[in-house]
Formats: sequence, structure tokens, C-alpha cells
Amino acid sequence: MRARSGDGAFESDERVRVAGPVVEFSERGARVLADRYWLDVSRVSRTSLGLELRVLGRGPCLLSFGPAQCTSDVDEVRCRYPIAGGLLTRQPGGS
Repeated sequence: MRARSGDGAFESDERVRVAGPVVEFSERGARVLADRYWLDVSRVSRTSLGLELRVLGRGPCLLSFGPAQCTSDVDEVRCRYPIAGGLLTRQPGGS
């Protein structure tokens, strides 16, 4: 889902359905999922591991993120990162 609010904020919700669990349904599983996500992001964007996105791993920070917020229940594992700043933000907010 993607949407844009009246103040210009952009919202995107990305989800994946899989045939079976890829991690355990626990906070630990959510952290494993987050680690895998950032490994793929760093591989594709050629940026160093961390909570910042830059074009080809250099130049100004486009987005920076705060510490992971992991949750889980019986049918969902979730890890969110609060947006802390960067050139693509007007102010910190969202995740």
C-alpha cells in the first residue's frame, strides 16, 4: 500500500506472504528478520551495514533510522525502525 497525506508525507506498507514461517514467532525471530533485511539492503545499495541509506553507500544520508522496535504474536513477526532524519525527510517521524 502506498499513499500520500495532505502534508506531503509518503506512506508505504510492505508485506510478504509465505507458505510457512521463515523465523520463529518471537522478538528474537523479529530481530533475525531485521538483520536479514538490512544485509540485503546493504548488498543491493552497496551501503555499509547500519541504519542509514545513501546512494551507492556514499554521499549525503537520504534516510537514517533509530533502534529497531520488534514485536511478535501468534501469526505475525514485525520489526520497525523509527525514521530519525535524512534528506528525504522534513522532520523525524514515521517508521
